[in-house]
Amino acid sequence: MAKRQKKMKNRWTQFLAVSFVFGIVSGSAFLWLGLIHNTQSEFYLPTGGLDYGYCIQLFASWFLIGSLVGGGVFVVYRMLLRLFVRKAGNA
Repeated sequence: MAKRQKKMKNRWTQFLAVSFVFGIVSGSAFLWLGLIHNTQSEFYLPTGGLDYGYCIQLFASWFLIGSLVGGGVFVVYRMLLRLFVRKAGNA
């Protein structure tokens, strides 16, 4: 029983790590792209400073999307891996 609980914790840790990495990468990439291609000056205040609230909002929204997509990809990958390993073991 303890071995199964350890595997489950390991899977959840892997799932959270993959989701977090996908979220950080996608949030950072889209924030960087937004700052580079800032044609309408959405990221800058009229006084010339950077609008940190808008930057955090953009990063957070893409972090959430990236985390959900990354988690979904990881779950599908684990399901396919288990399916094919099980089939290979039966052959």
